[in-house]
Amino acid sequence: MPDSNESPQGLKFADVPFDPTLSRRQQKRALFQKKARDAQGYVNETAFRQVERKYRTRIPPPDLSEVIDFRPGATNHPDIASRIVPVALNPAWQTERRRLQHVFGQWTPGHHTGYMLLGFPGLIFIPNPFTPTAQRRLVKQCLRQHARPPHKSNLDAHYQVPDEGVWNRHEGAQCHGWDDADPRGQVPAALKPSPGNHCPNSTAATGQHQSPPPKPTPHATATALVPKLRWVTLGYQYDWSRKEYFLNSPLAFPQDLDDLSRAIVTAIHDVGYGVAGNTSPPSQYTTIAALPPGYDHDRGYVHHYDPAQFQAEAGVINYYQTRDTLMAHVDRSEVNMDAPLVSLSLGNSAIFVIGEESREAKPLALYVRSGDILCMCGPRRKAYHGIPRVLENTLPEYLQPQLPAADTDTDWPLFGAYMLNARLNVNVRQVL
Repeated sequence: MPDSNESPQGLKFADVPFDPTLSRRQQKRALFQKKARDAQGYVNETAFRQVERKYRTRIPPPDLSEVIDFRPGATNHPDIASRIVPVALNPAWQTERRRLQHVFGQWTPGHHTGYMLLGFPGLIFIPNPFTPTAQRRLVKQCLRQHARPPHKSNLDAHYQVPDEGVWNRHEGAQCHGWDDADPRGQVPAALKPSPGNHCPNSTAATGQHQSPPPKPTPHATATALVPKLRWVTLGYQYDWSRKEYFLNSPLAFPQDLDDLSRAIVTAIHDVGYGVAGNTSPPSQYTTIAALPPGYDHDRGYVHHYDPAQFQAEAGVINYYQTRDTLMAHVDRSEVNMDAPLVSLSLGNSAIFVIGEESREAKPLALYVRSGDILCMCGPRRKAYHGIPRVLENTLPEYLQPQLPAADTDTDWPLFGAYMLNARLNVNVRQVL
């Protein structure tokens, strides 16, 4: 009989630092998670997977000291701080920002800075350029306008998403007090064809035995489905099973997101840094006088994709709940891999990890907060990346359900209640 202080796998509770706030059940869970984090137990695990596993751990909380924080004045590990390069955005960004106040919010003149990392070309980070009102407007658009037909979502596989979308039906139910039995607040199950109706080579056509069809998905209330929404595709629709776009039937891309992404591509045009003593890039870019130890191979990087050539042709809105993750992947289905990928975060903060073209390379981790924009360009366009962690209780005050009394955004509380446990990511890319 095993020792009472020992798990069936032979690990002892003494192997886990004692935390008096944890119950025995939580201590046991921490024990198993410690085993899961032990790289020796995963000899075939890639460097990327090890980092993902590290930040997914909840008990005990992971060490976040290596997560890059681009906020001005943030305290970063010295090795990280020495790699952060502030870069001036293209002057045309000011013109675009002022022109698109309906997207970014009221314009105020000022210095706008992006950030890059030494030894990691192609990643450009732009701290939140939006006003609180503009962020709330974007959240509303993602839920009210974009998460409805003809855009496809993960809910379409099981439900007949109404023309007005699940969110608008949920909003109606909450505003009018419809109970769960009221059909006005329900979403019917998807109609599934009978087995063999559209497949002449099926077992039904050959007379062979087949298993009975699965039970149909029951109807659900829109309110119950809202937290189950995970993704919506914009523009060119995407075949997730074949990993390719339906190029023959594009949908019109939402105008505000088109304007937003074009403005960002303009902002990063000809943005980069050079290293003193090198002939390239020209001196008008940020110049690094001295490289930190280990980065003497860096010769600088400048992003040159012409914004006049950029077309916002496809996008995905990811709707995360705080326990959701996005595993390592590369967005490689686009024909045009030279155009940058623009990614916008809204809501709770997250840890974003990005590496190289192989999972064997250890990725970097960085904080992405509400309003922050990431641009993946050049070599970073083909890099593995993912979201191993959404950080709970990090929703900005201006996205909370209860806004200051002076705020006139009277329909926000329902959106704010949803955002308490949510993070939205809008990413836009050129396909052709």
